[in-house]
Amino acid sequence: MDFEIISKRLKNLRKKKGITIQDLAAKSGISKSTIDRIERNEQIPKIDLIFNLCSALEINIVDLFNEDVEMDFIDFINVAKKLTPKEREKVTEMLKTFIIERENY
Repeated sequence: MDFEIISKRLKNLRKKKGITIQDLAAKSGISKSTIDRIERNEQIPKIDLIFNLCSALEINIVDLFNEDVEMDFIDFINVAKKLTPKEREKVTEMLKTFIIERENY
């Protein structure tokens, strides 16, 4: 998964809706600095943050991804919705590990 795409799409969708980072922070309950780091691709957002941002932007999570979103990924997201916050955190950490390992090859 290319998190840079998510970062760019998040920023573009936010701007398209005329919402500032400060407004998005207030609506989502996520700090301005966290949103800024996500938009600059300096922080990989946890699944629950993605859901909160989508809700605050009043968009579907699929809107954050290219039009070529595979159904497997959508299925993954739907399963992730059923996880506890602690389980989501573990999944996020695993994904980060996979990404780092892939980048090192």
